[in-house]
Amino acid sequence: MIVPEKNLSSKQDIENLLIDTKDGRKIPLRMVASVIPRLGPVEIIREDQVKQIVVSSDALSGANIGDMASEVAASLSNIPLPQGYSFQFGGQVYLMQENQNVMMRIILFALFFAYVILAIQFNSFKQPLLIMLGVPLLLQVWLRHCC
Repeated sequence: MIVPEKNLSSKQDIENLLIDTKDGRKIPLRMVASVIPRLGPVEIIREDQVKQIVVSSDALSGANIGDMASEVAASLSNIPLPQGYSFQFGGQVYLMQENQNVMMRIILFALFFAYVILAIQFNSFKQPLLIMLGVPLLLQVWLRHCC
């Protein structure tokens, strides 16, 4: 929604902006948000010549970032975005996703190098594969008996 700046002269004007709900009704912004006067940036944020709007939030106490990001993504997927608009997560969510990608690559490299070392040790391609496939099954059986 684009509102001309001349129509937003007070806090009440912003609180009275109508937003659409999932069921098609229009409600005032004050019903779902608190409007707090703050100084905003005096610059336009761009990345690769694309304008960006940064929306930030504080985490709820006791909630983890992964679950919150999943809920926000699920909610945003239900909102039809105009042509050319998209959303991305930044901050801690972005760092968490990057860390997961790095950890996955490390695990894959470790498995590959373990296979290569076993293949050299046994002079076979089949035996290391059987050994590596048997390890998760062995761990599962061991966990059932010990715990």
